[in-house]
Amino acid sequence: AITGITSAVLGGGNVADYAIVGIMTTCGPAAGQLANVTTLNPTQSCLVTVHFQPQTSEAAGLKNATVSVTDSAGTQTANLSGTAN
Repeated sequence: AITGITSAVLGGGNVADYAIVGIMTTCGPAAGQLANVTTLNPTQSCLVTVHFQPQTSEAAGLKNATVSVTDSAGTQTANLSGTAN
């Protein structure tokens, strides 16, 4: 089991174009926030919702970032990609 999920953070070159807006209750206590008491057993999941909100002052095009979750096994990272028009 993975225990001690302590954070979800954004990273990468276009971090300002993204926002973590939701962390489902399966990731921690009933309030839905990550906490040191979180335990995920094999085959369980934890949903972190990220919105793409490109900055209007930037040029259109591909905007990449990452979202990373830290737990007792280390840091798990997923790539994010969006296109600003």
